[in-house]
Amino acid sequence: ADFSLARLGEIPGAWGLAEPTPGAPNRAATPGDATAVRINEWMASSDNGPDWVELYNPEPAPVELSGMALSDSPANPDKYRFPPLSYLGSGAAGYLVLIADEQTRQGPAHLPFRLSAQGDCATLGNLA
Repeated sequence: ADFSLARLGEIPGAWGLAEPTPGAPNRAATPGDATAVRINEWMASSDNGPDWVELYNPEPAPVELSGMALSDSPANPDKYRFPPLSYLGSGAAGYLVLIADEQTRQGPAHLPFRLSAQGDCATLGNLA
């Protein structure tokens, strides 16, 4: 909320997170520390829907998720890579639910793995 993606800087075509500047040049937003993002909740083998993982950003500013990865396997830590220009908001907008249903054709919020009912290991890391 209250941020946009905008062309920034002197490099033509360079995009990034920006603060609102109606009628004025674009101004880059200062992102928070992405290493503060946590796996907040998860659901495996639900009777009422697909598996899911919820991320939470405790920082007071949005954080960039581009270059980070999410996986259910430490042996393959980058099963899901966040696409470029991916951000997680802050405050009430600091939560993101990703569906762990192996249905990646459904969109970027769908992960290429499911969570095991017998236990699993979810990892979130910066692989850039």
